[in-house]
Amino acid sequence: AFVRTPKYEIGHLAAPPWSEETISSGLKNIKTATEAVGAPPHLENIATLYLPLGSTMTESEWTTEIIRQSGVGLLLDVENVY
Repeated sequence: AFVRTPKYEIGHLAAPPWSEETISSGLKNIKTATEAVGAPPHLENIATLYLPLGSTMTESEWTTEIIRQSGVGLLLDVENVY
């Protein structure tokens, strides 16, 4: 999730654009975290109030692809299910 850029701090978790590009960078981050900790993380859904700019797929398509390609589990936060 995004919280800040070099120029801005939004103070709240925000979803990245749901796209092939962010799937690729997410997979790299999962690999890095797995190597550092010795176990894969789980992907948790966050509350999303809007379609992130630059999205080319739905949230469910994006989440499914990250899980499928990485093999991580889903930590389902039922409070964030719409």
